[in-house]
Amino acid sequence: MGRIILIFLIFVVTASAGNIRLKEPPKELGKYYPPNSEGYPFVSLMHTLSLSLTGTVVSVQEKDWKNAEKWALKLKKNYLKIGDKVKKWDKLLKKEAVNNLVLSVKKRDVKGFKQNLQIVGKSCVQCHKNYKISARILYRFPSFHTVSIEDPVSELDIDFHDYMKKMTDDMKKLKIYIFDGKKKRALKSGTRFIKRFEALKQSCSDCHSGKASESLYFGGKVKEGLSMVKNGLRKGEREKIFKGLRLIGVFNCTKCHNTHIIQAELQERFKKR
Repeated sequence: MGRIILIFLIFVVTASAGNIRLKEPPKELGKYYPPNSEGYPFVSLMHTLSLSLTGTVVSVQEKDWKNAEKWALKLKKNYLKIGDKVKKWDKLLKKEAVNNLVLSVKKRDVKGFKQNLQIVGKSCVQCHKNYKISARILYRFPSFHTVSIEDPVSELDIDFHDYMKKMTDDMKKLKIYIFDGKKKRALKSGTRFIKRFEALKQSCSDCHSGKASESLYFGGKVKEGLSMVKNGLRKGEREKIFKGLRLIGVFNCTKCHNTHIIQAELQERFKKR
């Protein structure tokens, strides 16, 4: 009976191998994710479905037929709910197989159960292969398109992407002007960079609201680096400025980009399709 679980896992592993091709999920799926919904009802359905499937398999494996029937009925109910929530996916459901799965449990027909479990399992795996990653990219991560920041330099609310570009340009110009010996321009660009970097904290705190998060991304080495840049600009100490920028880059920029930039860029790709 252990082969039942093994067979199902083989499908999952096989579906995960090879080239990954992401399909954009149906638009109506977005209804079940914030800000269109409180919580994540579709994700909760997937968790409940996964639990009922495992409950059925374990109960059949242990020949606990009473509980196997209970879990099988829950499995059928949760599986069919997918089609109720996302009409486009309704036609992909193996309804006959899930009905037969329940019947095979009622009849204590292990062979029939295995056959129908494979059919239902394949439909789950195929859907996950096509849509699981893309759904997470589009709906589980906040979109930066909804974020605007009051720019302390221009005193205007600007798009997050434009804000990051302006701040990055300030940092690059600071380095260029230092290399070229243009002290006044370096001071101006450095001052703009500092203002924009410090204002970034307010935007991040909308999601990263705890003191621990603020300390992680803007305290410690980041605070030390910012102080070095300020002092270096004031005293004209080039090495101190570069050391401070390195600390900010390693302990703030890199951390944030590792967390956010991949999904943000993938979201952009989907929006351009």
